[in-house]
This record gives sequence, structure tokens and C-alpha cells, in this order.
Amino acid sequence: MTSSPHTDREYAYFCVTGYGDYTLITERIGLEPSEAWNAGEPRRRVPGNYPCTKWIYKSGLKDTHPMTVHIEALLDALDQRAQEIRSLAPDYDLIIVCVGEYPSSQHGFHLTKSMIQRAAYLGIEFDFDMYFVSNEEHIS
Repeated sequence: MTSSPHTDREYAYFCVTGYGDYTLITERIGLEPSEAWNAGEPRRRVPGNYPCTKWIYKSGLKDTHPMTVHIEALLDALDQRAQEIRSLAPDYDLIIVCVGEYPSSQHGFHLTKSMIQRAAYLGIEFDFDMYFVSNEEHIS
């Protein structure tokens, strides 16, 4: 049996990492996280404990949307709480994590000047996790 042709999968999420109780991050930002955990809590998917606190806010879009659409959706939501987001920067790492899964190693996307400026204003950095997989390796 052959598998169906593999298509691009892309998504992005905003995360706040550091130490302390993630509920404090929720209170300061005024947004409910998509996922969150505290340092020392048991990991959900693999054995062990989480080494740091992590607060995650997902774009809410399907992974069939282009990466840039995910990033714009996140920045639009975060811009509405700019002061609150910026207040976290001295105490936490603020990151937009971009994840892509592609059928070949010939892929890329473009961050506009506006995206970079908006993220920089908020004190946010970018992290890119790109995976190039065959149909057999496709993660469902």
C-alpha cells in the first residue's frame, strides 16, 4: 500500500519560557494559554520532568496555512497586549516558534520587515524548526 503524497505542514506559536508559576504569566498577559506547565512538573509525552516553565499561545490556524499567516495571526493578537508582553521581557524568553514539515529540502518562507519590526518591538525572538521528511516519515 502506498501512502498519499505528503504536503507541507506549517504552524507557529508564541511561547514564554523561564521559571515560576505559569499562572503569573497568564495574569500579566491577560490571555489564556493553549498549553502551559511549570518547571518540575511531569512531562506529558515522555518520561521525566519539565526543566523550565513554559506558556504557549497557538495561532489557532490549521497547519495547512502558510507560515507567514500563522505569524501574522500571532502578532495581531500580541500587538493588542503590547505593554503586557513587553513587561515580560526582563524576566522571560519570548519566542515565536515556527515549525515546518516538508516533503523535500527545497523550501523556504519570507519574514517581512514589518513582521521583524513588530516582533522586535514586543521583545520577541524567532526560532525555526524545519523538518524535511519522506512520505514514510510523515508525522500524522
